[in-house]
Amino acid sequence: TEMWIKSTSTPPINTYILGYYFGGSNGWLTYMAATNAISQWISNSIRVTSSTTLANSTWYHVVATYDGANSKTYINNVLTTTANVTSPTSSASGLAFGASSTGAGFYPGYMQDVAIYNYALNSSQVGAHFNNKNTINVCRSSTTLSNNVWYYIGALWDGTNSSLFVNGRQECAN
Repeated sequence: TEMWIKSTSTPPINTYILGYYFGGSNGWLTYMAATNAISQWISNSIRVTSSTTLANSTWYHVVATYDGANSKTYINNVLTTTANVTSPTSSASGLAFGASSTGAGFYPGYMQDVAIYNYALNSSQVGAHFNNKNTINVCRSSTTLSNNVWYYIGALWDGTNSSLFVNGRQECAN
């Protein structure tokens, strides 16, 4: 996963940023610990927490990778954690942005340019994405999202151009 985040306050508990829960102790999750540190959870309760504490009101580029054997976390193009972990097994459940599937653990802040890949970015790719942050074609929604309302959000990116859809309506393309 890859994203830019900016916290507005320190969370009182561990808060979901982005994750996919398979049920039981299976899945993956990038979250902010109550200490403002980025953590990854991958199956079987394996947690890898960065020693880097993020300041509130500051944008950070966060990349969490898993290549089938190793979990890595990069913050602003710096590798902050690496660990050997077991592979998540799959079963049914859903993707969560900013809170758990039960609505607990709300992330107090902003996320933008969220990307989920079907492969682990390598350090060169992480660096290129971080260093080219102002040259990537970004498509932003004009829709204001309300609390406690479900939205269907879809995005397409072909490596150069992006399109964004909210509730089936195309918001932008570039």
